[in-house]
Amino acid sequence: GERRTLGVGEASIGTATALYGGRDGWETLGRALNDAARGDGSRLLALSDSYTGRHPGGTYDRQTAAFYAIGCLDGPAPQTLARAQRLARRAARVAPHFGASTAWLGLPCTYWPVPAVMRPGPVRASSAPVIVVIGNTGDPATPYAQAQTLTRELRSARLLTYVGEGHTAYGRGNACIDAAVDRYLISRVLPASGARCG
Repeated sequence: GERRTLGVGEASIGTATALYGGRDGWETLGRALNDAARGDGSRLLALSDSYTGRHPGGTYDRQTAAFYAIGCLDGPAPQTLARAQRLARRAARVAPHFGASTAWLGLPCTYWPVPAVMRPGPVRASSAPVIVVIGNTGDPATPYAQAQTLTRELRSARLLTYVGEGHTAYGRGNACIDAAVDRYLISRVLPASGARCG
């Protein structure tokens, strides 16, 4: 019974939500975009709502609040609205489709009442057993370059590449990825250096 308008933010989040599913989400996204082009944004709103945990009537589950409670403490946020606006403009130049909306998702951290406790920096695990890092080449939320960088920073890591779309790879139906990770977790057998699954 609600009457709502699809805005840019909801459209971006709805689109990204469908892209998280990789190829499985393409048909859903296609239908939602076709409907929106005809003036019906309800499917994109539903996708956005599923991501943000919005319920009918405008209440939300605790997932988004927990996301900010954890994420805002990870590192410093823009200290003012003006700085957040500048960040969004820069992000839009680099990533025209999602850059600004992704930058704006961090705005609550600008006003979060508890200051960040850490500054982002290199992560080292040089004395740890070899860590398997999985990177998707077509991840809409976590660029593959970040998996490559993390692997180098850890100094004790092996990159396992999933050549495909979607957010995350293990347990999503790719037998090659699942077998490689299972072997590592059960028997501590590392994937081959440069291993790629598609």
